Amino acid sequence: MISRRSLLLGSASGFLCAPFVARASNGGDESEGGIGGTGVYFGPVLNASSPTINGRRLASGIPAVRAALAGQPNLAGSLGDTLFVTGAQTSNDLTPRQAVRFLPLVGRIDGLGGTGGPLRVLGTPIVFASQTILQATNGSSVSRQDLVPGRRIAVSGIWRSQSVIATRIVVLGNDGASSISGQVGNSGSGIVIGRTRLQNVRARPGDFLTLVGEGNGREFRARNRASGFSPYFDASRRQFMSAAGYLAPDADGRGYHLSGFGLPMDPASTVSPTSREARVFEGIYDRSFLIQRAT
Repeated sequence: MISRRSLLLGSASGFLCAPFVARASNGGDESEGGIGGTGVYFGPVLNASSPTINGRRLASGIPAVRAALAGQPNLAGSLGDTLFVTGAQTSNDLTPRQAVRFLPLVGRIDGLGGTGGPLRVLGTPIVFASQTILQATNGSSVSRQDLVPGRRIAVSGIWRSQSVIATRIVVLGNDGASSISGQVGNSGSGIVIGRTRLQNVRARPGDFLTLVGEGNGREFRARNRASGFSPYFDASRRQFMSAAGYLAPDADGRGYHLSGFGLPMDPASTVSPTSREARVFEGIYDRSFLIQRAT
């Protein structure tokens, strides 16, 4: 039986998976600096019979979901979607006010990485969890054999370093833009998100960008962009946050951040950042992330 302390995520070292569901918090209102209340919940939608996100039951089932940026595919909400949900928590229920899909990658499959190697989109590796949802746009199931080079897909999931742990993959039509969302890094040939080299983009390492444009296995050229978290939630105010993912060390070695987002962990956080496992981090967002608990 899967415990309530688990969350559907995979191992970046292979196709192993440690599913776990986060324990829901019963703490106080975020305005008091405690756990719980109104805030932002980032993670995959789990549990078909009673959908949850980070251990909270979605009070009215999977909510209506919108795209973060014009040009990204508009898809119906589904099990496996990784979402930013802004909502109010009452006991163990979460009542969403808005839900925005997080799509790290949208584009054509440009390689399968050789025998047993990872699938790649825009040059960035995709890692499968044991329960990754594979679907067509009409909601019907597809198989891994349908994911062939040249096929255009939308990947919902969570960044771990330069790879994406896929929670839902949707096979799209041939026409449409590509998209990438994540933290900018350095490479020997310029700036990247994951392993996708960015062209025609001005950004600094550490910036979080959502980009729409054209890309292939070698480079991505943006024609529409959004900087920061504003497409996903109201990033201007102090609020409770529950976020699934991994902590990664800063480039200068002085601290840690949420992998793929660059959201810095407040030095006053009360959790150890050394675990390599995916966890659900909970605390207070106020331009940095004061983590009060990890499960």
